[in-house]
Amino acid sequence: MLFDELDLAEIVNVKSASFASAVAKAQHEYKLINFKNPRLVEAVRRFEVTREQLKLARNLIEKARINGIPKPRNLPQLLLAYIAPSGSGKTRNIQTYIQHVEKVRGSVSEDIVSTLYVELKPSTKVKDLLVSVLESLGDPFADIGDIQQLWERMHLFIDKKKVELIFIDEFHNLLDSDSGVPRKSVLDTMKGISNRGTAAFVLSGVEKSMSLIKIDKELISRQDGPLLMAPLDISKPDDAKIFLGHLASIDLGMMKRGITDVSSNFLDKNIYYCLYEATISHWKVANLNFTGSVVGDVSKIIGVALYYMHERIAENSAEPKKVTTRDLMKATDAWAVTLDVCGRNPFRESAH
Repeated sequence: MLFDELDLAEIVNVKSASFASAVAKAQHEYKLINFKNPRLVEAVRRFEVTREQLKLARNLIEKARINGIPKPRNLPQLLLAYIAPSGSGKTRNIQTYIQHVEKVRGSVSEDIVSTLYVELKPSTKVKDLLVSVLESLGDPFADIGDIQQLWERMHLFIDKKKVELIFIDEFHNLLDSDSGVPRKSVLDTMKGISNRGTAAFVLSGVEKSMSLIKIDKELISRQDGPLLMAPLDISKPDDAKIFLGHLASIDLGMMKRGITDVSSNFLDKNIYYCLYEATISHWKVANLNFTGSVVGDVSKIIGVALYYMHERIAENSAEPKKVTTRDLMKATDAWAVTLDVCGRNPFRESAH
Protein backbone atom coordinates (compact mmCIF):
# COMPACT_ATOMS: atom_id res chain seq x y z
CA MET A 1 0.00 0.00 0.00
CA LEU A 2 1.32 3.42 -1.00
CA PHE A 3 0.59 6.60 0.95
CA ASP A 4 0.08 10.01 -0.67
CA GLU A 5 2.73 12.64 -0.23
CA LEU A 6 2.24 14.40 3.09
CA ASP A 7 0.11 17.52 3.03
CA LEU A 8 -0.96 18.51 6.55
CA ALA A 9 -3.52 20.89 5.10
CA GLU A 10 -5.51 17.83 4.04
CA ILE A 11 -5.46 16.53 7.61
CA VAL A 12 -5.81 19.77 9.57
CA ASN A 13 -8.78 21.22 7.72
CA VAL A 14 -12.24 22.55 8.45
CA LYS A 15 -13.65 19.06 8.83
CA SER A 16 -10.95 17.96 11.28
CA ALA A 17 -11.27 21.21 13.22
CA SER A 18 -15.00 20.60 13.54
CA PHE A 19 -14.32 17.06 14.82
CA ALA A 20 -11.74 18.28 17.35
CA SER A 21 -14.07 21.02 18.58
CA ALA A 22 -16.97 18.57 18.95
CA VAL A 23 -14.85 16.13 20.99
CA ALA A 24 -13.42 18.86 23.23
CA LYS A 25 -16.85 20.38 23.85
CA ALA A 26 -18.47 17.01 24.57
CA GLN A 27 -15.77 15.98 27.04
CA HIS A 28 -15.91 19.39 28.75
CA GLU A 29 -19.69 19.24 29.11
CA TYR A 30 -19.40 15.67 30.33
CA LYS A 31 -17.15 16.73 33.21
CA LEU A 32 -19.80 19.23 34.32
CA ILE A 33 -22.42 16.53 34.87
CA ASN A 34 -23.13 16.31 38.59
CA PHE A 35 -25.91 14.57 40.43
CA LYS A 36 -27.09 13.72 43.90
CA ASN A 37 -25.94 10.26 44.95
CA PRO A 38 -26.03 8.39 48.26
CA ARG A 39 -22.28 8.68 48.80
CA LEU A 40 -22.31 12.44 48.28
CA VAL A 41 -25.22 12.68 50.73
CA GLU A 42 -23.32 10.62 53.31
CA ALA A 43 -20.17 12.73 52.87
CA VAL A 44 -22.06 16.02 53.21
CA ARG A 45 -23.74 14.83 56.40
CA ARG A 46 -20.38 13.99 57.96
CA PHE A 47 -18.90 17.32 56.82
CA GLU A 48 -21.83 19.20 58.34
CA VAL A 49 -21.57 17.32 61.65
CA THR A 50 -17.87 18.19 61.83
CA ARG A 51 -18.66 21.89 61.21
CA GLU A 52 -21.28 21.88 63.95
CA GLN A 53 -18.84 20.20 66.33
CA LEU A 54 -16.38 23.03 65.69
CA LYS A 55 -19.03 25.65 66.50
CA LEU A 56 -19.79 23.84 69.75
CA ALA A 57 -16.09 23.61 70.61
CA ARG A 58 -15.60 27.34 69.99
CA ASN A 59 -18.54 28.16 72.27
CA LEU A 60 -17.15 25.96 75.06
CA ILE A 61 -13.68 27.49 74.74
CA GLU A 62 -15.11 31.04 74.75
CA LYS A 63 -17.24 30.36 77.84
CA ALA A 64 -14.19 29.02 79.65
CA ARG A 65 -12.22 32.13 78.68
CA ILE A 66 -14.97 34.47 79.91
CA ASN A 67 -15.28 32.57 83.21
CA GLY A 68 -11.51 32.46 83.68
CA ILE A 69 -11.37 28.67 83.85
CA PRO A 70 -9.18 26.17 81.95
CA LYS A 71 -10.22 25.13 78.48
CA PRO A 72 -12.51 22.03 78.53
CA ARG A 73 -10.63 18.77 78.04
CA ASN A 74 -13.42 16.85 76.33
CA LEU A 75 -13.99 18.95 73.23
CA PRO A 76 -16.06 17.60 70.30
CA GLN A 77 -14.29 15.61 67.60
CA LEU A 78 -12.66 18.01 65.13
CA LEU A 79 -10.91 15.58 62.76
CA LEU A 80 -12.66 13.52 60.08
CA ALA A 81 -10.72 11.10 57.88
CA TYR A 82 -12.22 10.56 54.41
CA ILE A 83 -10.66 7.44 52.87
CA ALA A 84 -11.34 5.95 49.42
CA PRO A 85 -9.50 4.50 46.41
CA SER A 86 -8.14 6.91 43.83
CA GLY A 87 -10.86 7.78 41.32
CA SER A 88 -13.76 7.27 43.73
CA GLY A 89 -14.92 10.88 43.64
CA LYS A 90 -13.59 12.13 47.00
CA THR A 91 -12.25 15.39 45.60
CA ARG A 92 -15.34 15.97 43.49
CA ASN A 93 -17.60 15.50 46.52
CA ILE A 94 -15.44 17.91 48.52
CA GLN A 95 -15.46 20.54 45.76
CA THR A 96 -19.23 20.20 45.30
CA TYR A 97 -19.75 20.78 49.02
CA ILE A 98 -17.34 23.73 49.15
CA GLN A 99 -19.02 25.40 46.15
CA HIS A 100 -22.41 25.11 47.84
CA VAL A 101 -21.22 26.42 51.22
CA GLU A 102 -19.36 29.36 49.70
CA LYS A 103 -22.31 30.20 47.45
CA VAL A 104 -24.53 30.44 50.52
CA ARG A 105 -21.89 32.37 52.50
CA GLY A 106 -21.16 34.67 49.57
CA SER A 107 -24.69 35.99 49.70
CA VAL A 108 -23.95 37.12 53.27
CA SER A 109 -20.36 38.34 52.95
CA GLU A 110 -17.71 37.79 50.30
CA ASP A 111 -15.00 38.19 52.95
CA ILE A 112 -16.08 35.02 54.77
CA VAL A 113 -14.40 31.75 53.78
CA SER A 114 -16.18 29.01 55.72
CA THR A 115 -14.45 26.13 53.98
CA LEU A 116 -10.87 25.87 52.79
CA TYR A 117 -9.32 23.41 50.33
CA VAL A 118 -5.63 22.54 50.61
CA GLU A 119 -3.91 19.91 48.47
CA LEU A 120 -0.79 18.51 50.09
CA LYS A 121 2.33 18.15 47.98
CA PRO A 122 4.50 15.03 48.34
CA SER A 123 6.61 14.96 51.53
CA THR A 124 4.91 18.06 52.97
CA LYS A 125 6.59 19.59 56.03
CA VAL A 126 5.12 21.90 58.69
CA LYS A 127 6.13 25.09 56.89
CA ASP A 128 4.69 23.74 53.62
CA LEU A 129 1.35 23.14 55.34
CA LEU A 130 1.21 26.62 56.88
CA VAL A 131 2.16 28.25 53.56
CA SER A 132 -0.49 26.22 51.69
CA VAL A 133 -3.19 27.28 54.17
CA LEU A 134 -2.15 30.94 53.94
CA GLU A 135 -2.09 30.78 50.13
CA SER A 136 -5.62 29.36 50.14
CA LEU A 137 -6.65 32.23 52.42
CA GLY A 138 -5.25 34.78 49.95
CA ASP A 139 -2.23 35.92 51.95
CA PRO A 140 0.05 37.69 49.41
CA PHE A 141 3.07 37.00 51.66
CA ALA A 142 2.22 33.35 52.37
CA ASP A 143 5.79 32.07 52.20
CA ILE A 144 7.47 34.90 54.10
CA GLY A 145 8.49 34.31 57.72
CA ASP A 146 9.60 31.51 60.01
CA ILE A 147 7.27 28.77 61.28
CA GLN A 148 6.19 30.76 64.36
CA GLN A 149 5.36 33.84 62.29
CA LEU A 150 3.46 31.75 59.76
CA TRP A 151 1.58 30.00 62.59
CA GLU A 152 0.47 33.28 64.15
CA ARG A 153 -0.47 34.83 60.81
CA MET A 154 -2.48 31.74 59.84
CA HIS A 155 -4.56 31.98 63.02
CA LEU A 156 -5.20 35.68 62.37
CA PHE A 157 -6.36 34.95 58.82
CA ILE A 158 -8.56 32.03 59.91
CA ASP A 159 -10.22 34.22 62.57
CA LYS A 160 -10.68 37.09 60.13
CA LYS A 161 -12.13 34.89 57.37
CA LYS A 162 -14.19 32.85 59.87
CA VAL A 163 -12.89 29.55 58.51
CA GLU A 164 -14.65 26.51 59.98
CA LEU A 165 -13.61 23.49 57.94
CA ILE A 166 -10.22 22.86 56.29
CA PHE A 167 -10.13 20.05 53.74
CA ILE A 168 -6.68 18.49 53.44
CA ASP A 169 -6.61 16.54 50.17
CA GLU A 170 -3.92 14.02 49.18
CA PHE A 171 -3.46 13.45 52.91
CA HIS A 172 -1.33 10.35 52.19
CA ASN A 173 1.42 12.71 51.02
CA LEU A 174 2.35 13.06 54.69
CA LEU A 175 4.04 9.69 54.28
CA ASP A 176 7.65 10.11 53.18
CA SER A 177 7.83 9.07 49.53
CA ASP A 178 11.03 7.07 50.08
CA SER A 179 10.78 5.57 53.55
CA GLY A 180 7.02 5.59 54.07
CA VAL A 181 7.61 7.15 57.51
CA PRO A 182 4.82 9.59 58.50
CA ARG A 183 5.65 13.25 59.05
CA LYS A 184 4.26 13.37 62.58
CA SER A 185 5.21 17.01 63.09
CA VAL A 186 2.65 18.02 60.43
CA LEU A 187 -0.03 15.90 62.09
CA ASP A 188 0.82 17.50 65.43
CA THR A 189 0.36 20.92 63.81
CA MET A 190 -3.13 19.95 62.66
CA LYS A 191 -3.93 18.64 66.14
CA GLY A 192 -2.71 21.94 67.59
CA ILE A 193 -5.03 23.91 65.31
CA SER A 194 -8.04 21.77 66.20
CA ASN A 195 -7.16 21.75 69.92
CA ARG A 196 -7.42 25.54 69.95
CA GLY A 197 -10.84 25.36 68.28
CA THR A 198 -9.36 27.38 65.41
CA ALA A 199 -10.70 25.04 62.71
CA ALA A 200 -11.79 21.46 62.09
CA PHE A 201 -10.16 19.20 59.51
CA VAL A 202 -11.34 16.72 56.90
CA LEU A 203 -8.34 14.58 55.95
CA SER A 204 -8.90 13.05 52.51
CA GLY A 205 -6.67 10.36 51.05
CA VAL A 206 -6.28 6.83 49.71
CA GLU A 207 -6.08 3.66 51.79
CA LYS A 208 -2.50 4.13 52.99
CA SER A 209 -3.72 7.26 54.82
CA MET A 210 -5.12 4.89 57.46
CA SER A 211 -1.65 4.47 58.96
CA LEU A 212 -1.55 8.22 59.55
CA ILE A 213 -4.87 8.55 61.36
CA LYS A 214 -3.95 5.66 63.70
CA ILE A 215 -0.47 6.94 64.49
CA ASP A 216 -1.16 7.66 68.17
CA LYS A 217 -3.90 7.37 70.78
CA GLU A 218 -4.44 11.12 70.92
CA LEU A 219 -5.16 11.33 67.21
CA ILE A 220 -7.51 8.34 67.38
CA SER A 221 -9.42 10.00 70.23
CA ARG A 222 -9.95 13.12 68.09
CA GLN A 223 -12.11 11.17 65.62
CA ASP A 224 -15.52 9.52 65.43
CA GLY A 225 -14.18 7.01 62.89
CA PRO A 226 -13.27 7.48 59.22
CA LEU A 227 -15.68 7.97 56.37
CA LEU A 228 -14.89 5.09 54.00
CA MET A 229 -15.87 4.95 50.33
CA ALA A 230 -15.13 1.37 49.34
CA PRO A 231 -15.41 0.05 45.77
CA LEU A 232 -18.97 -0.95 44.83
CA ASP A 233 -19.79 -4.66 44.89
CA ILE A 234 -22.86 -5.15 42.69
CA SER A 235 -23.61 -8.49 44.34
CA LYS A 236 -24.77 -6.35 47.28
CA PRO A 237 -28.18 -4.71 46.67
CA ASP A 238 -27.23 -1.29 48.09
CA ASP A 239 -24.01 -1.14 46.08
CA ALA A 240 -25.79 -2.31 42.92
CA LYS A 241 -28.36 0.46 43.38
CA ILE A 242 -25.60 3.10 43.58
CA PHE A 243 -23.67 1.63 40.63
CA LEU A 244 -26.68 1.42 38.31
CA GLY A 245 -27.96 4.79 39.50
CA HIS A 246 -24.58 6.28 38.62
CA LEU A 247 -24.81 4.91 35.07
CA ALA A 248 -28.42 5.99 34.62
CA SER A 249 -27.62 9.50 35.85
CA ILE A 250 -24.65 9.83 33.47
CA ASP A 251 -26.83 8.68 30.55
CA LEU A 252 -29.56 11.19 31.42
CA GLY A 253 -27.03 13.95 32.07
CA MET A 254 -25.43 13.46 28.65
CA MET A 255 -28.79 13.73 26.91
CA LYS A 256 -29.77 16.84 28.92
CA ARG A 257 -26.52 18.58 27.98
CA GLY A 258 -26.81 17.64 24.32
CA ILE A 259 -23.72 15.42 24.43
CA THR A 260 -25.86 12.58 23.11
CA ASP A 261 -29.23 12.64 21.33
CA VAL A 262 -30.61 9.35 22.62
CA SER A 263 -30.00 6.95 25.47
CA SER A 264 -26.74 5.02 25.41
CA ASN A 265 -28.45 2.11 27.22
CA PHE A 266 -25.87 1.84 29.97
CA LEU A 267 -28.36 -0.23 31.99
CA ASP A 268 -28.24 -2.98 29.39
CA LYS A 269 -26.91 -5.95 31.36
CA ASN A 270 -24.07 -6.65 28.95
CA ILE A 271 -22.89 -3.01 29.03
CA TYR A 272 -23.06 -2.41 32.76
CA TYR A 273 -21.48 -5.75 33.56
CA CYS A 274 -18.56 -5.08 31.20
CA LEU A 275 -18.08 -1.62 32.75
CA TYR A 276 -18.11 -3.24 36.17
CA GLU A 277 -15.59 -5.91 35.17
CA ALA A 278 -13.27 -3.31 33.60
CA THR A 279 -13.14 -1.26 36.80
CA ILE A 280 -12.90 -3.90 39.53
CA SER A 281 -10.45 -3.01 42.28
CA HIS A 282 -9.27 -4.95 45.33
CA TRP A 283 -9.10 -2.64 48.32
CA LYS A 284 -7.80 -3.32 51.79
CA VAL A 285 -8.23 -0.94 54.70
CA ALA A 286 -6.99 -2.04 58.12
CA ASN A 287 -8.50 -5.54 58.53
CA LEU A 288 -11.26 -4.94 55.98
CA ASN A 289 -11.15 -6.26 52.43
CA PHE A 290 -13.31 -4.97 49.58
CA THR A 291 -13.67 -5.93 45.93
CA GLY A 292 -15.77 -3.93 43.50
CA SER A 293 -15.96 -1.14 40.95
CA VAL A 294 -14.39 2.29 41.33
CA VAL A 295 -17.09 4.50 39.78
CA GLY A 296 -14.63 7.24 38.88
CA ASP A 297 -12.98 4.75 36.52
CA VAL A 298 -16.38 3.94 35.00
CA SER A 299 -16.96 7.65 34.38
CA LYS A 300 -13.50 7.97 32.81
CA ILE A 301 -14.12 5.14 30.33
CA ILE A 302 -17.40 6.75 29.24
CA GLY A 303 -15.67 10.13 28.89
CA VAL A 304 -12.95 8.62 26.68
CA ALA A 305 -15.64 6.83 24.65
CA LEU A 306 -17.00 10.23 23.56
CA TYR A 307 -13.93 10.59 21.34
CA TYR A 308 -14.77 7.36 19.54
CA MET A 309 -18.43 8.32 19.29
CA HIS A 310 -17.50 11.51 17.41
CA GLU A 311 -14.91 9.65 15.33
CA ARG A 312 -17.65 7.26 14.23
CA ILE A 313 -20.05 10.11 13.41
CA ALA A 314 -17.32 11.97 11.49
CA GLU A 315 -16.93 8.93 9.24
CA ASN A 316 -20.69 8.49 8.80
CA SER A 317 -23.07 11.30 9.77
CA ALA A 318 -25.96 8.82 9.81
CA GLU A 319 -24.46 7.10 12.88
CA PRO A 320 -26.47 7.61 16.11
CA LYS A 321 -25.19 10.24 18.51
CA LYS A 322 -24.88 7.95 21.50
CA VAL A 323 -22.13 5.95 23.17
CA THR A 324 -22.17 2.44 21.73
CA THR A 325 -20.69 -0.79 23.01
CA ARG A 326 -17.97 -0.49 20.35
CA ASP A 327 -17.10 3.04 21.55
CA LEU A 328 -16.79 1.68 25.10
CA MET A 329 -14.64 -1.21 23.90
CA LYS A 330 -12.21 1.17 22.19
CA ALA A 331 -12.15 3.47 25.22
CA THR A 332 -11.43 0.54 27.55
CA ASP A 333 -8.49 -0.48 25.35
CA ALA A 334 -7.19 3.08 25.03
CA TRP A 335 -7.40 4.02 28.72
CA ALA A 336 -8.14 1.17 31.14
CA VAL A 337 -6.08 -1.63 29.54
CA THR A 338 -3.21 0.58 28.34
CA LEU A 339 -2.81 2.19 31.77
CA ASP A 340 -3.24 -1.08 33.70
CA VAL A 341 -6.54 -0.11 35.30
CA CYS A 342 -7.66 -3.56 34.16
CA GLY A 343 -5.79 -6.52 32.73
CA ARG A 344 -8.30 -7.41 30.04
CA ASN A 345 -11.08 -5.81 28.03
CA PRO A 346 -14.44 -7.42 28.90
CA PHE A 347 -16.14 -5.59 26.00
CA ARG A 348 -13.78 -7.24 23.54
CA GLU A 349 -14.36 -10.67 25.10
CA SER A 350 -18.11 -10.10 25.06
CA ALA A 351 -18.01 -9.21 21.35
CA HIS A 352 -16.68 -12.70 20.64
